[in-house]
Amino acid sequence: MVISFLIAALLSLAGQSLTSPSLERVTLNDLSFIAGRWHGTDGTAQVDEHWTAPEGNNMMGMFRVVREGKVSIYEMMSIESSEDGILLHLKQFKFGLATSAEKPDVINFKLSDFHAGEAKFSKVNGNSQIIFKKTSADGMTATLIKDGEILPYVYTRSEK
Repeated sequence: MVISFLIAALLSLAGQSLTSPSLERVTLNDLSFIAGRWHGTDGTAQVDEHWTAPEGNNMMGMFRVVREGKVSIYEMMSIESSEDGILLHLKQFKFGLATSAEKPDVINFKLSDFHAGEAKFSKVNGNSQIIFKKTSADGMTATLIKDGEILPYVYTRSEK
């Protein structure tokens, strides 16, 4: 009886080390794998995403898609640590920083799952998700899941 209790306790402890940390304990420093200049392609389009390192309870980001030599969309983003948890705010713009008619408001996401090198944000009052995943020292994917569609952006670290 005592041996089976000890085995069960050890298995329980081993399982805990394999699970994600409590979201309340995740800090912006845990998300520092997102920081950097990232470059990829989407068909014939060039895709760039840049993120600052965590500082002052914030990470700032920018996303841009260039098709046929012209910007088709910009996004300004921030990841912030707040009393409500870690939040990602996203605002879309068209050329000239004109507000996108399709998405005129800030879109808010909340950190909903975290494992070392992977962070999932779920849209507040919605069903979309953004998942950042470190794939190598110089690789990351940012995957948008929206309306059942999965849109992965595969990035490599860039110096430009």
